[in-house]
Amino acid sequence: MTVSIFLGLVLFAVLTVLALLASLILASVTTEVLKTLQVRLLGAVTKAAGKNAIWLRLIITVCSTLLLYLIYFSVFNQVSPMFLFEAVAGGQRTLWFIPYVWPGMMLSTFMSNLWIESVGFSLATAALIMGVFFVAIYTNTRFGLYELPALRLSHGTYTPKTSLFGKLGFSSTETALMKKDFKTITRRPEISAILILPIMMFASISISTLIGVQTNGPTPMAGYFILFAIIVLGPSLLIASRVGSILPGLEGRSMWYLFASPISAKMFSKPKIFLTIILSLATALVCGVIGGVMFRPTPLTIVVILLETVFLIVAGSVVSVAIGIKGADFQRDFPHCLKRRESWVHALLFFAVCFAVVAPIIPYGLSIFAMYAPVSILSGLVLLPEYYVYLGLFASGIIATGISHVFCRVAEDSAEQILTTTIGPI
Repeated sequence: MTVSIFLGLVLFAVLTVLALLASLILASVTTEVLKTLQVRLLGAVTKAAGKNAIWLRLIITVCSTLLLYLIYFSVFNQVSPMFLFEAVAGGQRTLWFIPYVWPGMMLSTFMSNLWIESVGFSLATAALIMGVFFVAIYTNTRFGLYELPALRLSHGTYTPKTSLFGKLGFSSTETALMKKDFKTITRRPEISAILILPIMMFASISISTLIGVQTNGPTPMAGYFILFAIIVLGPSLLIASRVGSILPGLEGRSMWYLFASPISAKMFSKPKIFLTIILSLATALVCGVIGGVMFRPTPLTIVVILLETVFLIVAGSVVSVAIGIKGADFQRDFPHCLKRRESWVHALLFFAVCFAVVAPIIPYGLSIFAMYAPVSILSGLVLLPEYYVYLGLFASGIIATGISHVFCRVAEDSAEQILTTTIGPI
């Protein structure tokens, strides 16, 4: 509005503000309709698919999020924002019959001095908002208080079986806690938000690499080394950091059941640590397979990065769970189940631990860059002997083991303090 005074476009600025307000209202009301219909559709799917609807919902969430970010990064990596804006502005004239472009058409026809069309699109936009608003009222009236149908998870007489966790050496109590936490992550839709950042990172690296190969030709070997490392380490470490820090706090008000149960501090912390490690390793395995197909790294590169990934995941998961137990806020729900001060401590400590674990292997990575960068600052570095990588991996393993041992004790001590301290009502 202020700039329009100097440009002599006050009326156009006023119409732009009104168009933005109309778009905001239209988007909000449409989202309300879609949200209500989504709950009703989810109920129908749950009723038809039974307990398989849990996995179906999780798979659809992951696939739709991945597809969305693949489209997003493929578009924004190929065109500039100004070119995209011009394409959208020109495309709306062709798609004028779509109701959701009518606010833009109102501004376009106004700037073209088409007064009748401008008034027509203005009235059509107002009618569209009212129509969608009444649809939102109708859907909320019918389905606003709709409750998802209960799932029947078993039939007949219950016969206990040895689960996968039990076969791995966990006790029945630890297995039950790990199953409970795993079901919490997979069955609560709001917690699936922790998957967004890993998916976004994976999609960004994949699309940027493919477009770079098409535009600039093959990437140097050193570039493939770092891209493979990022695509394996990035998503898995994000899972380790996020899941490990929120798992203790996800107990919430149900923590009283654990207070009343004969559960030791080790039984409380051990399942959360190993579940975080298992989920992170599964993420690293999937990303490693896809990254191996995309970048075709050398066998030595695969061994180095996968071993470093294991060291980082183990140490990072233990640190995350230890801080998550120490700073758990059982009175608040996700995503605020970790106190603010501990969340900052966790972020800094997690970064420091990852740097400490990977530090012995950094000279090896620099030597690879020096080998494939003839004209570079790194080309002056002395190439390390081949056996150094094994020494670096051994040192990283020792550091990761030491950090994991220390923070396992921290996690158990914090869990002991929680389980034995009388606190206020949760």
